[in-house]
Amino acid sequence: MTLVNVGFRKLKRARAIGALCAALGLGLGARVAKGADRDTRPIVVVVEGDASSWTNELRQAIARELRMHVIAPDDPKAPSSRGTLLVSLSTANAEVLVRYTPAQGSEIARSIHAPENHARAVRATTLLVGNLVRNEAQEILDAARKPSRPRADTASGSASSATPIPETADPDNGGPNAPTSNPREPAPGDVGPEPSDTPADASGRVIPTLPVLQPMALIERPCVKRQASAPYFPVVGALVHPLATNFRAPHIKTNFALNLVYGRAGRVQGLDLGVAGNVGCDVDGVQGQFVVARAGGRVRGLQVSGVVSWTDETLTGIQGSLAFNRARRVEGAQVASLNVAREVSGGQFAFVNVARDVVGGQFGFINYAGDVEGVQIGLVNVARRVRGLQLGLVNVSENADVAVGFISLTKSSYIRPVVWLGSSTYRSLNVGIRFDTRWMYQQLAFGYVDGSNFNDASTIQTWGFHALKPDDNGFLFDLEIGTLQRFAAPEEEDKLRAFGHIVGGWRVSKRAAFFGGMGIVFAQKPNDSLVAPDVIAGAIF
Repeated sequence: MTLVNVGFRKLKRARAIGALCAALGLGLGARVAKGADRDTRPIVVVVEGDASSWTNELRQAIARELRMHVIAPDDPKAPSSRGTLLVSLSTANAEVLVRYTPAQGSEIARSIHAPENHARAVRATTLLVGNLVRNEAQEILDAARKPSRPRADTASGSASSATPIPETADPDNGGPNAPTSNPREPAPGDVGPEPSDTPADASGRVIPTLPVLQPMALIERPCVKRQASAPYFPVVGALVHPLATNFRAPHIKTNFALNLVYGRAGRVQGLDLGVAGNVGCDVDGVQGQFVVARAGGRVRGLQVSGVVSWTDETLTGIQGSLAFNRARRVEGAQVASLNVAREVSGGQFAFVNVARDVVGGQFGFINYAGDVEGVQIGLVNVARRVRGLQLGLVNVSENADVAVGFISLTKSSYIRPVVWLGSSTYRSLNVGIRFDTRWMYQQLAFGYVDGSNFNDASTIQTWGFHALKPDDNGFLFDLEIGTLQRFAAPEEEDKLRAFGHIVGGWRVSKRAAFFGGMGIVFAQKPNDSLVAPDVIAGAIF
């Protein structure tokens, strides 16, 4: 008997191992088949609206998210693509709309609130695109619609051994005295239950639904909620709050507020004037204070003060003070000694400007920003990424399209020694340092001028533009201008020269290149002027 039991156990173990191997084989085969059936066609991405300047960035982000090839609508492969994806951004409504039209199927569209931060907006759009193209929500619903498989009775393997469902004694509820009609087949004239908005499968089980994505612009802000029940009076006045006409209603809505020292209001649609004013929510009009002007919501119009102007949310218009301006988002201009904002769509004008994202410009002695789409003009400009121009004495960035200054440094730039000779501008060897960025370069050099009746040294500053995008190896073509200052030139000779060159050459490696060029040189002497051709030749190491 023991041998028989052992034999049965071995047989069961062998069957279990065989079933496991079969399951693994089926799973592996399904995965291989799924990989073989994977759609490798590209997807067309079209970017419209205010996001048109993000086209390349969005296409790269979408390609990484979807792990598929992304092409433009004018690409030759577009007619055979798997679908077309339209991305549209409206900054006025703070909304991103994504429409996906597959090659076979109906169009799907969704919209979300557009984050104010550029990087977050790109990320949110990319995630929405991934959700839309993969149709993840539909997959969840399809999985929920699948009925659960009944559990088989492993004890006897027969339906007769299943536990019977007890009958109900009440005939009205299907008991033994109830009619024997099939409950799945309604009687003639029976219209069935009323339709419900909640989806259900064939067995009547409720299917969970996903929430519809709505633009957050439609969601009411907290300060607006507080103002819903606030009283209204056209004119309020205050000495020092609560010594005010609205001492019992600091969140009052009004059209005119006068603050002799300090006053409070909830919302102003008109004028808020005085020494120090604090509006808890929005200001539509003018808020002018001698010391401090503060708004807890949005400002549409003008906010000015003698010391501090502060807006918790978006300022649309002009914000000015003698000392400090602060706003979360600026759609217009900030003018002060120090401007601080998270996002700027317009301009900042101050001794020091600080912002996280700028679409427009910063103009001051020191400009600091994260991403800039526009210009930075100042003595010192610092940014993470600049799509536009940096113009200053010192420019620092991770990546800038064009940087013009005495020193311009980027994360992708190279600092290289440069040596060259010239005919008219430089009569001898010149040695310097070259700061090479994506599209611009600057050279600071020291040279020695050898004339027939004078000998003196000079400094040379050169600003150049890459007419061709520089490659590690290949032809280079540049346009450059510069100046030469002579230290100890005789009185009858020129002390300052200006020049311009067309330069061509060949890059032999990532760092080394040989170049030559020709141009003109202009020099102003005390009694005469000089315009002469110039030829240069040199090397970059």
